[in-house]
Amino acid sequence: MSSKIQTPYPLFSDIDGHPLDAGYIYIGEAGKNPEVYPIPVFWDEDLSIPAAQPIRTRNGYLSYYGRAGKLYVSGERCSITVRNKRGKIIYTDLYADLAFTQSNFSEKIRNFTINVETVADLLDLEKWNGRTAYVKGYHKPENLALAQPFKGGGTRIYNDSRKNENDGFLCINGWVLQVENNTVTPEQAGCYGDNTHDDYLQLQKVFKSGIKVECDAFANYRISKPVELFTGQKIKGNGAKITKYSSSTTGITGRTDPAGNPYNYDQDCAVVFAAGYGWYSYIDIENITIIKEQVAGEDVGKVFFAPYISMSTLKNVVAKGGEYGFYGEDLWMINWIRCEAYSKCGFYIGTGTSNTLNTCWSKETKAGYSAFRLHNLTYSSLINCCAEHIGEEGAPADAAYHITSSDLTMTGCGIEGIHAYNLVRIGYSWVTIDNPSFIYGINNKYRHETYTGLIDIDNSDSVVTLRGGRIANINSGVFADAVRVNGGTFNYESPLWVGVGFPDDTSDFKVRVSNWAAILDLSSFTGRKYTYNGRAQTWINKTPTQFNGGIMLNDLGAMNLKDIRKHAYFGSQGSGASGSIANGYPVDGFGGVVLNFASGDDGIYTNAVQLALPINNNTPAFRRAGWSENFSNWYNFLTSGNTTKDANGFIKGASPIVSLFSDKIELNDEADQQPITFEKSGIGDYLVKGSLGFAQEGWYIETPKDANGNVLVAVVYEQLSNNDISVKTYAKKFDEETGDVVPNLSKPRDIPESRWITLRLQELAKPEQEIEPVN
Repeated sequence: MSSKIQTPYPLFSDIDGHPLDAGYIYIGEAGKNPEVYPIPVFWDEDLSIPAAQPIRTRNGYLSYYGRAGKLYVSGERCSITVRNKRGKIIYTDLYADLAFTQSNFSEKIRNFTINVETVADLLDLEKWNGRTAYVKGYHKPENLALAQPFKGGGTRIYNDSRKNENDGFLCINGWVLQVENNTVTPEQAGCYGDNTHDDYLQLQKVFKSGIKVECDAFANYRISKPVELFTGQKIKGNGAKITKYSSSTTGITGRTDPAGNPYNYDQDCAVVFAAGYGWYSYIDIENITIIKEQVAGEDVGKVFFAPYISMSTLKNVVAKGGEYGFYGEDLWMINWIRCEAYSKCGFYIGTGTSNTLNTCWSKETKAGYSAFRLHNLTYSSLINCCAEHIGEEGAPADAAYHITSSDLTMTGCGIEGIHAYNLVRIGYSWVTIDNPSFIYGINNKYRHETYTGLIDIDNSDSVVTLRGGRIANINSGVFADAVRVNGGTFNYESPLWVGVGFPDDTSDFKVRVSNWAAILDLSSFTGRKYTYNGRAQTWINKTPTQFNGGIMLNDLGAMNLKDIRKHAYFGSQGSGASGSIANGYPVDGFGGVVLNFASGDDGIYTNAVQLALPINNNTPAFRRAGWSENFSNWYNFLTSGNTTKDANGFIKGASPIVSLFSDKIELNDEADQQPITFEKSGIGDYLVKGSLGFAQEGWYIETPKDANGNVLVAVVYEQLSNNDISVKTYAKKFDEETGDVVPNLSKPRDIPESRWITLRLQELAKPEQEIEPVN
């Protein structure tokens, strides 16, 4: 028995009355969501041609390979949902009979989906299970002249079992919001986003739902209390703002840090991640600005308060106002991408691992603070970050970058418009600063009583490397030292300043060292280089000798290769007689380079490998030896010089190779040394002339096969008395007596296009090669 969408072909329309183009139709079990519980659907009444779901529409008709079609199911009743090309539900029926015609679908839409202007209008509707209403907006718009006056609209379906539920958002007296693409908007919970109404309660509902949140691009959600965010939070801001206008605290108590110690989350902030235990994770927030307005004329509290989060991404998130823009106690595996802060201290990280701050800016830092305050931040990076407008004339900030107890890399970072004691202040840290650009508005007008360097390095365990980049100050006076090193190690590569004074100079603007510090200038030195380690109080070899003229190889002569089993040894063999198997070489007559790498110079009591790179053949080799063991046999490398791909793509040992196509031949380098020519006498009849014939050892012919290993053509080949090679190809036939596939000699066939037969030939005798000796 079957039920069908009736003929003539049904015509589906969109909400606006136009034919439904590129729509989606889902058919499922009666009484259930068809998108979750689909049933088999067919294009024919015999139920033999399945239709894949969702079924698509074209110009209003069911699209069956581009033509109008009809649908059949095996039962009398089913459920159906129709979505337009934007994914919007325009019709749904849990108990449909599929009795659609060219004229009645619009009527069904009217019967099942009703448009109302606001949520309040839902209360006046006649209700039944499954009734669908499209709500234009949550509130009645105050200005209908706007391009999009209605906000927070969506489809709602009435569920009588939930008629007593009303959270003002997902379910309003039984009218259940149909969440599309697992995304909701603050406006669907009743937010105004007009920077006038207090949206705190509504916004908190949305973020607490656990559903992805997408904000209106022009919204400014004004809140009276901090909004709590949660693990797995997904927010797409589209440029929206959240503005907190009070000094109220979170009211969150009784929660702990990851170690189980009580933690004070009850603080003044705009948004808060208050992990109860452990870390909140898998958070993705993008394109949103969070603002904390001044209280009594002062920037207080925190804007983005996330003490313990991990494995998350913040992209294009802006924090404005407050004492701290972004504040974290222990953050790990966080990607910060193009985030900005306009706060007394833009970024504060108290502990963290695997953090990457990429193109992040901290602006408007105030006296007594640093733009980036990073503590105990390890295996982390700052990439193209910048501190801008740091401090004020006469009211210097502490530093642009203040780093303590950390191990991190700064690459391409910048500073613009700074009034501060230090550009970078480092204590007990291992920091590499690559190619900084501290050149715009750098005021060297302040000198801290202790931290006197523009780049200031403290603690004997600190190791700081400064490579490349530029620093330029705009004032004529000199106040701070270029660099102060107090007990640490400072590697200074490619000077950033012209005429910088070093420790023995008397210049006012210089590198100042104390407490057994070390300075290493790598700008032009090319020989062995030493540095003084402040903690160990000893000179150490910092970098090995640079070999501007290259490394001269040792002449191996008649030495046995087992005797070069010591450290790194590079040797050259220029005598074919000495390069013998007896002397440990891979082959007799070896000429070329041998490399040895061993764990020491104790001969057999080392771990060692040797690499032989010949100049008179195409086969490099290596061998190895464990501690107290003799060397293994030599193992040859397979290269394009000693292998070839046969007609079926398999690698085989190489020698002279001819690739025989239906209309030509192709020769490898070794075959090209023989005067080989090609003739074709007819269909499938080929003659390869001028060679020494087939190889006398190993394989000599390979025919093309299909993916299952079956030959494509039957081949008959013969080496003639003059070494010419005759190859004939035929159609295949089955020999009933032997069960073999044999040539059908009455049906010659050419070699298939783009395929070939591989012929391996006898090599020319090689003349003895004279090897140039090493001087």
